[in-house]
Amino acid sequence: MNVDDQRLADEGVELLQEMLRFNTTNPPGNETPLACFLAEKLRREGIPADVIESSPGRGNLIGRLVGTGELKPLMLASHLDVVAAEARRWRHDPFSGTVADGCIWGRGVLDMKGMTAFEVMSLIALKRTGYRHLRDLILVATADEEAGGGLGARFLVEQHADKIRSELALSEAGGFVSHVKGRKIMPVQVAERGFCWMTMIVRGEPGHGSIPRPETSAPFRAARIVEQLRTPLPLRVCAEAAAFIKGLAREMPLLERIILTLLVRPTTHRFAHRLIASANPQSADTFSAMLRDTANPTGLKGGEKTNVVPPEITIRVDGRMLPGQSQERFVESVRKHISAVISLDDVDIMVDQANPGTRISSPDEMIKRLQGHVAQEDPDIRLLPYLMTGLSDATHYHRLGIDCYGFYPLFLPEEIVFSELIHGHNERVSLAAWRRGLKVFISTVFDILGVTTA
Repeated sequence: MNVDDQRLADEGVELLQEMLRFNTTNPPGNETPLACFLAEKLRREGIPADVIESSPGRGNLIGRLVGTGELKPLMLASHLDVVAAEARRWRHDPFSGTVADGCIWGRGVLDMKGMTAFEVMSLIALKRTGYRHLRDLILVATADEEAGGGLGARFLVEQHADKIRSELALSEAGGFVSHVKGRKIMPVQVAERGFCWMTMIVRGEPGHGSIPRPETSAPFRAARIVEQLRTPLPLRVCAEAAAFIKGLAREMPLLERIILTLLVRPTTHRFAHRLIASANPQSADTFSAMLRDTANPTGLKGGEKTNVVPPEITIRVDGRMLPGQSQERFVESVRKHISAVISLDDVDIMVDQANPGTRISSPDEMIKRLQGHVAQEDPDIRLLPYLMTGLSDATHYHRLGIDCYGFYPLFLPEEIVFSELIHGHNERVSLAAWRRGLKVFISTVFDILGVTTA
């Protein structure tokens, strides 16, 4: 495609370093300065770009290269905000963009300023070639994803839909290489669980703290609910989770293949889960979250004096729903679950915020397409469709009918584990992995756009 990979990679690394120096920790976010910096870079290349603030300081960047219109637009989606970084626990300043030990260090290099840099460089590469393309290419880099996207993706969907409406998108939550039993696996997000954040108000009899009343006091009743939530909700294997686990099984040695096959069968799930947990508790927890709805208590509040039993205790619960589950059925399943240990007359469950899970109806063709581009760089990597257990901006874009594929291709070495560094200390990516990923990402974007030299 007449793209100078070396020059683009060098320029992209410099851009990423500059981006990492913007402190966009959310809260408060303050994404506008970074959004304006990127908009100006795009404009210097002759690429139209706008910054739209949802509130002061909360800027969202939209850039666009117009194609022939023969196919519907492709969106390159990312977010500019990051989670907090405890600087004293880092080997290098998390907002310095330091290059050391063959890596770029900084909060957001994985989640997800590194991908924003991929996307910016993709628009620049396309503009410099001047090639014809069948789709508009839209860059959308939002504020506030780390707090649910209300001031970012949701704001754009609800108030500026025409500026971002697309057929499909490349976004986060996939594309990184994981090394498992000597195999190289690259998950690609094609679905994600929805969320149902709840508040439980547990009532009981107030009284003097000197006399315990386990059956009637609100704190003891709340404790029983929290303990009951340790027991998982029923197994519910959705197609996307089954496809990932079965695909992973095909790549594994015989013993692991058998265990993973047993994991998705209701009659053998518990046995297989125990085997996995004994060897790798983190993997067991992840598989469990892929195979059921979950209700996780994340906070308790109540009582002001040590010697007074309060009449109410508040429990915050982070509920997550597999694709296809409704808010109403999910809440009812949670009520049924806790009714084993408490009378439902003693607890109110209120939904604070909810959004259903998302899924792409027919992802196989795109997965094969992505596999072809990755194979040109490393034929040993196997791409697998993946159900993300958490939340991304895809939940908002889905409302516009946009199919979001999680594809931030990073050819990570075995010593860099994506899941351990994202939101963790010393977030970093190897320079070689990032540069190789940029090459694959741009070639993929050009392919989806239908770029021709004519």
